[in-house]
Amino acid sequence: MLRDGLKRNPGDMSLSINLGLSLVMAGKPRDGANVLLDVTCFPAAPPQAR
Repeated sequence: MLRDGLKRNPGDMSLSINLGLSLVMAGKPRDGANVLLDVTCFPAAPPQAR
């Protein structure tokens, strides 16, 4: 569901953060960390992304 949202709204930081945290909680820490690291590249990334 979050991935579908990102397909429709690429670059949506909130969706990316939620996806990354969801992956970590689902036992996929490497995948989640990769998503969250991508978010930190945005200049306007919110503090929770860092």
